[in-house]
Amino acid sequence: MNDTHPAPKGTEPHPDLTPGTTTEYSRIHKQARKVMARACAECGTTKQLEVALRADAPKENLRVVGERQRRYSTDIAHYRTLCLPCHRAANGYAAGGPRCKWGHEYTPANTRIDMDGSRRCRECIHRQSLELQARRKLEALDGVMPKRPRRVVPPVEARILERLRLCAERRRLPLDERSLAALARAAYRTMPKPRTPRPKPKPSTPLTELTQRAMDLRAQAGADVLSIHDAVARASQELAAGVRSSR
Repeated sequence: MNDTHPAPKGTEPHPDLTPGTTTEYSRIHKQARKVMARACAECGTTKQLEVALRADAPKENLRVVGERQRRYSTDIAHYRTLCLPCHRAANGYAAGGPRCKWGHEYTPANTRIDMDGSRRCRECIHRQSLELQARRKLEALDGVMPKRPRRVVPPVEARILERLRLCAERRRLPLDERSLAALARAAYRTMPKPRTPRPKPKPSTPLTELTQRAMDLRAQAGADVLSIHDAVARASQELAAGVRSSR
C-alpha cells in the first residue's frame, strides 16, 4: 500500500498562498453559514447545504491551513451555497466513485466493512498503523532518558506558602515567588512528621522440598548448565522415586 496520502483536488500544496489559522478558518465559515442561501446554487435542493469556496475567488484573499492544505477566503462574499453531493463534485471527489476524506477511492479491495456496517479505507488504516508504530518507537526512545516529573506540592506546604505571601505583602518584603516557595519547602521539611506504624514483618515462607532439591541440583551442576525447568523436573523425579522406595 502507499504510505503517503494522495492530495484530492483543492488540497494540493500551495506554497504561494499565505498560511492561515484554524481559528480564522472556523470563524469565516461560521459567518458564511449565517448568510448562506436556502437552496443549492447548482441543483436547487434544500437538504445537506454547505458553504463552498468559489473558484473565482481572488488570490490575495486566499489562505491555506492544516495538513490537508484547505483553502479559504477571508471575505464571506467569496462563498456560495452547495449541497453535499454538489460540493464534493466541485472538489473533484465525484470522478471514480466515493472517496474517503484523504481522497482514497472506496474500491472493493480498499474498503473494509466494520461490525456496525460502516466502511473504512484500508489505506488509511495502514497509514494509521504505521503512525502508531512510529509513535511507540519514539516513546520507547524517549523513555531511555525520562523527563523529571513535576513535583506535587503537599497541601500543608501550600498553606505555608500562602501565609508567607500574606506576610511578605503586609511587611513589604522584597521576596519573589521562587524565594517564597523555597522558604515554604524548607519549613515543610523541618516540620515533625507523624509517626506511621511499621508494618509487621511477614513470616518467611519455608521452601518446599521440591524447590530446595531443585536449588541444590542447580548448585551442583551449575546454573548455566542446568536450567530451572530441567532442575525442577529432575528433582520431582527423584522425590517421586524416593517416595516409591520408602513404600
